[in-house]
Amino acid sequence: MRKPYKEFYFLLLSAILAVFSLRAQDTTWQVGTELQYWADLTAYTTPESKTGAAYMGWLLNNSTLHYRQKHSLNLSLMLTHGGTPSLSEVGDLQTFSNIEAGFLYGFYETYYKYKDERITLKVGQQDLNTDFLVSTNALLFAHSSPGIDPVSTLNMPAPTYPYTALAFTTRLKIGPKLDLRAGVFDGRFTPARRNFIPIAWKINRDEGLLYILEPEWNLLKNRVMLKPSVYYHSGNFISPKDSSSTKGLWGFSLVTDVALHEKIGVYTQYSISKPELSDLQYYAGAGLRWKDPFRHTKHHELGFCIAHARIFTQWPLTAHKYPITSETAFECTARMEVLSWLSLQPYFQMILRDDIGAEKPEPFIAALRIMTSF
Repeated sequence: MRKPYKEFYFLLLSAILAVFSLRAQDTTWQVGTELQYWADLTAYTTPESKTGAAYMGWLLNNSTLHYRQKHSLNLSLMLTHGGTPSLSEVGDLQTFSNIEAGFLYGFYETYYKYKDERITLKVGQQDLNTDFLVSTNALLFAHSSPGIDPVSTLNMPAPTYPYTALAFTTRLKIGPKLDLRAGVFDGRFTPARRNFIPIAWKINRDEGLLYILEPEWNLLKNRVMLKPSVYYHSGNFISPKDSSSTKGLWGFSLVTDVALHEKIGVYTQYSISKPELSDLQYYAGAGLRWKDPFRHTKHHELGFCIAHARIFTQWPLTAHKYPITSETAFECTARMEVLSWLSLQPYFQMILRDDIGAEKPEPFIAALRIMTSF
């Protein structure tokens, strides 16, 4: 029986060769490619007073073919592998590592892009979180919730890592202080059967579409960035309270980034969605990012964040049962550039849970993230 990772490497090599073969002698064509590999070495405790360790890895290849600066074709291939401790042992419904995905391989984001000074258009397989619901300061952290709030991923089928969906997105520059993003996504991404090689572009009426609108204001000489988002999913949803079927789910998110100093920034997040159809009542998060706090020639950063999710139901949102009413994650982290292509990031997390019934020990995570880029 042929092992699936051989098929992935064949696809990866074929895609890179195909992109380079398209390159013309004319300077109107340009080709770019980037290879990244991230790995998490983690040790943790569980609510059952057990200890464990896990390795998680993520390989990503991005290849881009540019034509006359404004047009580009983008192809991403990825391989995720390793354990799933949030899902199976720690019981963190928000997921403590944002690269945790088990074993998957195949296509990631694959799209055509047009960009000029006023407008950006993208058509193809896209990750919602690439352009929407993003805080710049929150990108430092390893925990999933600072990157993408759990209301949008647990309350509805939103295409976020490792998933993508057929989408049309745009960004319009309205003025010097205002940009407007908008997007339409396939409402039900295709679950992976260990791979993302088949790309499903079939739109189903019952599964609906996901519409999102997100203005971005840059205020006080670009020291404050304000991004309120509204979205609506037109698919059918089952109420967790009485199992009735209802069409349509709305949601709201607010992300802010504030530059307190040239090197210090903070962020806040808040999100809710239609209560009667939601497993999570709301999510709120905040964090601080400090760039180069010490006198050192290499770039380094420190950060602290908090991520709080209030739960409506006691459903088993992952394989681990959740007899809790809320969950709060704390993370302390530091990122250090070792070489131009290598960075190290130790991080520590505590998961506080409001248990229903007998209280259980709070999970603790200690990890080292290794990031390479070529």
